[in-house]
Order: sequence, then C-alpha cells, then structure tokens
Amino acid sequence: MRNHRNFWDRNAGRYDRFMRKDRAAYEEMYALIRPVVKAKTVLELATGTGLIAKHIVNAAAHIEATDASAEMILEAKRDN
Repeated sequence: MRNHRNFWDRNAGRYDRFMRKDRAAYEEMYALIRPVVKAKTVLELATGTGLIAKHIVNAAAHIEATDASAEMILEAKRDN
C-alpha cells in the first residue's frame, strides 16, 4: 500500500489537469449525483482532489471527504 500512496502523493498536483480531458463526462455525472444527495449527509471515500465533493457541495446538506493521500487532501483544500 505504501507504493500506492506514494504514487498519488507524487501526482496530486497534476491530477486535476489530467482529468480536464473528461470534463464533459464529469459534468454529466455531477448533474446525476446532485439530486441523489440533495439535503443528505455524504461521505466520499478516496476523494482525491475533491472534484466530486466540490461540484455537489451545494446540493448536499453536509459532505465529509477523505483520502489516503495527504497530498491529494492538500490539493482538495487549496481551492476552498
């Protein structure tokens, strides 16, 4: 597991840029998730840089997001 965690820590700063190529698919996914989490408490495991949490936060009553990579969590907190 240590090697896995190091991979994500090393690549945390690049992750969002890499994911932009799939932006349209993610926008559709966020639109599908928002009504499901409306006014609910949400736990997101393996949040990475928090892309999903950031896009559904206004729909949910509360979101807790966690990740095994400390660097990913730092990236998630950077914009908030």
